[in-house]
Amino acid sequence: MVKLNQHGWGVREMILLSAILLAFLLVTVFMVSRLYQGVTADEKDSGSDYSYREVEENLLDAGISYYEDYYSDEEQVIVTSSTLIRHQYLHSRDLKAKGESHSCSGYVKFLDGKGKAYITCSDYETSGYEDL
Repeated sequence: MVKLNQHGWGVREMILLSAILLAFLLVTVFMVSRLYQGVTADEKDSGSDYSYREVEENLLDAGISYYEDYYSDEEQVIVTSSTLIRHQYLHSRDLKAKGESHSCSGYVKFLDGKGKAYITCSDYETSGYEDL
């Protein structure tokens, strides 16, 4: 058998390089697959397990933190969900209730330092909710 050594590859080199490329390809496919599974799992789980009561609690907790930081001595204050999201006290996924296609909106109303959360969603509205 004659070896070709004049600026060319032999079969052995070609098989070795093909095996290395195949290994890189398999690792890449595996990593992309894992990344895709993680992203779709996050999308499915992002706030979709909250009941309406839990959404109200999320809003109230964030509203209390905001109130304590900015208005602790005011008698009557209304803090909207958009303000809480803008100031990073709340994330929109915390306002997404099970079965809702979009996040709910709402506000926390403080009277004499005590807060109550009110939300409105496509299929639910807290009793006593008023359009601001």
